[in-house]
Amino acid sequence: MRLMIALLLWLNPLPGAVQPRFPVPIDFCSVVDAGLVERLVPDAKVEHEGIHCVWAGRGVGLQVRPVGPNGEGSTWTSEQLPETYGTDKDVEPWSRTSAQTHEIYRTRHADDLRPSELTIWSDPAIGVMTANRRDATTTAARALEGVGDEAHEVDFLTIPSKRLGLSTKRLERVEVVFRVGNVLLEVGYTGIDGRVSANRLRRGAVEVSKRMATAFERMSPPERTAAPPPGIFTETPLACATLTAAQIKKLKAGSIQPLGSHPSSCHWGALFKDPRLVVQLWAPRRGPAGDGIAQAKEMVSHWKTDKSVTVGIAHEALADGNTVIFRKANLIGRIEATNPARAEQAARWIVAGLS
Repeated sequence: MRLMIALLLWLNPLPGAVQPRFPVPIDFCSVVDAGLVERLVPDAKVEHEGIHCVWAGRGVGLQVRPVGPNGEGSTWTSEQLPETYGTDKDVEPWSRTSAQTHEIYRTRHADDLRPSELTIWSDPAIGVMTANRRDATTTAARALEGVGDEAHEVDFLTIPSKRLGLSTKRLERVEVVFRVGNVLLEVGYTGIDGRVSANRLRRGAVEVSKRMATAFERMSPPERTAAPPPGIFTETPLACATLTAAQIKKLKAGSIQPLGSHPSSCHWGALFKDPRLVVQLWAPRRGPAGDGIAQAKEMVSHWKTDKSVTVGIAHEALADGNTVIFRKANLIGRIEATNPARAEQAARWIVAGLS
């Protein structure tokens, strides 16, 4: 299987280097609407590092920071960047193409689709020190329309705590990750102890992101992209987004396991136990067998065994015990569940959702 994945990565490399949409350094902090910041964080203390922006008041804060090549937000100060993420060239968005940045966004999005049962955060700038740190859960990423080329939002819900005087969960931080061309940013809006309502936190983070994206659009017009061939998957869908919450419940699969962040695979079940559902996807574009479809057909043929049973799903499908392999054009899916019926049902739902 590892050899197969390595082969597919070789068959489906990132597009060649092209001129970045934003090839020169941008002062992100100056792009943020000053009037909006004043409304969101009144009397804020300002810390600007050019590509790192912090507006902080007592218990309320707004941050803008670039997303590094591993899909995580950068550290606060530019002096720490080389130590954490390598060279400045690795971090600065204008050194990457839009295609490369899109792949980084997909990695971050795939990771954010997995809700976290425990995320510990603190922020001294707004008064959240180690002693009153926040233990929180996160929601699964929600797609945002109309914010740059692609965007999503994640909520941080503080866990009930006697130390903090909380009896129920409370939304205290919202993060929006958005991409415009080769610029990929994370916007965080935080309000602790009820200082900012949940709706205002969400609206504020989205509005800052939307206005920044609009400003970038004015700086540089959108890039032209060639229309993909009909019926061909030009990239692998996000595996964790192929099934709805209602479908997962019917499959009795449990929660998404917060393990790994590869966009093409997803595991459901109980943490530290065998997964109850595994979805793996591949979308070769070309290989030794020919075009993407021909290559996918040949790959599916290697999964056939004496025990394989043909199933009427998509263009072709095989069932073998608790596993179903299907092919839709050049997309291959491998579904493993706790029994054959659930594996087949999951495969049918996934194919229907991709149509």
